[in-house]
Amino acid sequence: MGQTQEVTLTVVGAEVVAEHPELHHYTGEAGLAGIVRSGGLWATNYEDLNDSSEVTHLRERLEPELEARFRKILRRRRLNSKINTAIEQSGGLNKCARDLASDLLRSFYKSTFEPMDESPVPEAIGTPYIASLCTHTYDEYEAVNGLLSQWRGYGGKAGFCIVFDTKRLADLLGHEYDAFGYTHLNLSPAHYAVPSVSMATLFPGLVDCCEEFVETALNRRPTLNDGIEQFMAAATLVKHQAFREEREVRVVAIPISDSMRRSIAEEYPDEVIRESRPEKQLGAPGKRYIELFRGNGQPLPIKRVIVGPSLLQDDGMKVAEGLSAGRFEVVRSDTPFKG
Repeated sequence: MGQTQEVTLTVVGAEVVAEHPELHHYTGEAGLAGIVRSGGLWATNYEDLNDSSEVTHLRERLEPELEARFRKILRRRRLNSKINTAIEQSGGLNKCARDLASDLLRSFYKSTFEPMDESPVPEAIGTPYIASLCTHTYDEYEAVNGLLSQWRGYGGKAGFCIVFDTKRLADLLGHEYDAFGYTHLNLSPAHYAVPSVSMATLFPGLVDCCEEFVETALNRRPTLNDGIEQFMAAATLVKHQAFREEREVRVVAIPISDSMRRSIAEEYPDEVIRESRPEKQLGAPGKRYIELFRGNGQPLPIKRVIVGPSLLQDDGMKVAEGLSAGRFEVVRSDTPFKG
């Protein structure tokens, strides 16, 4: 592995920076103060996010697509008498395709981050932590004044929208990846699983890897190539369509797990493996998170803070201006919402 971690899907693509030059993060007074003063950004353990289908929604959408594709492969390959016998012994064409799709996805989850049952998963690659931002690139009014659906969440209290410079945030992510142990670190828009869009359209590389796996397995030489990396990226970016209004662009951080660290040390005893960001917890029980960027000696690239509409907006302006101390612009949202 050399002296650097080799992960294909990592950090930020140039197209993300070009398409979304600014990213927005909504928070309350305590969150604003914590982010500004610490220079860190929380990435929350996926199990503690509001979406109960986080990470697992891909399975619901991808499994029937794979089943249909595997059925075509099996139908073509059953001209081989041995393969045809195996298909019949497995319960027939439909059941065999369905079982292949289910088993492959179960294997993906078990070898990455989601146990799917109560058994221990010593080989898991790591746990995804997610920092949620959103884009207002396509709406000039919301870029200036914020998104009403987000302001509604603050129930009369002054909310705040932190506006980040995407290019500089991407640079910080690069430094973060170089300094700490990650198997995956990425900034990318979320994909909302609307019925009209197939998973094969969103993630053609992953579907190709799955089809290739079945073809090679039938030849008794199964291979996944980069299927695990493709799966990690897809599973952490697919969101239920109900969350579309959030227009999310997310940081996905997967620190190297202890089990993977041991495996690397055994296979590459001379490899220097960077420490991972420690998981912290807010309260007991509370949200689990890691704190990105903190302690790196560089300020967060905050361009401005929008103070949300409410009856307490004047108080919110004073709070934000005090925290800014001239380091970033503070503006009012003109949205006529009382909260």
